[in-house]
Amino acid sequence: MVFGLFGGGDQLTELRSSLSKDSFMEELEKTIKAFGITPTESQGKSRVYGEIEATARFLFEQVMQVAVSAKIIKSAKDVDAAATLAVVLVQCFGRNGDLGKSDCRILQGTVPGFVFPRTISAELNAQTSVALSKAIVRYTHQIKQKKFRKNVEAVEDNITQYLTHRKPEYYSSLAGDISRFL
Repeated sequence: MVFGLFGGGDQLTELRSSLSKDSFMEELEKTIKAFGITPTESQGKSRVYGEIEATARFLFEQVMQVAVSAKIIKSAKDVDAAATLAVVLVQCFGRNGDLGKSDCRILQGTVPGFVFPRTISAELNAQTSVALSKAIVRYTHQIKQKKFRKNVEAVEDNITQYLTHRKPEYYSSLAGDISRFL
């Protein structure tokens, strides 16, 4: 079945339901192979943790490079929104990869902590620790609100489609998703 970049609602529902945890891991493995991603090795962490961390870093770095080049990231508010996108990305990967809450919390800091210094200006990078704290608190408290949850679901749909299709066009789609969290 072929899905468009912004597939219809029925297609997304079918895609989401078709990606069970096993399917997610299969698609993650294919993505790792397709892009030559090297899983990280953290003492005391599982192989899946390393794969998820490396893939989340890779995807978020690509999205941030597109966002910076498109001048989407210009202010501290934009960094806050990008940090929220990183939290959503980690939560999506962690939940579907069966990571525990503590592992997801660790990745919520390490993934953007790795990517921000590599992609944004030093001036904006100085504000990332505050942005990460805000993003984690925001996600925790606002996920129960309908509007925020719909935005999270839309981002997760784009992440799912990226994993399924592995096309670089989704980087710009996810970069545009940063504005959902402004």
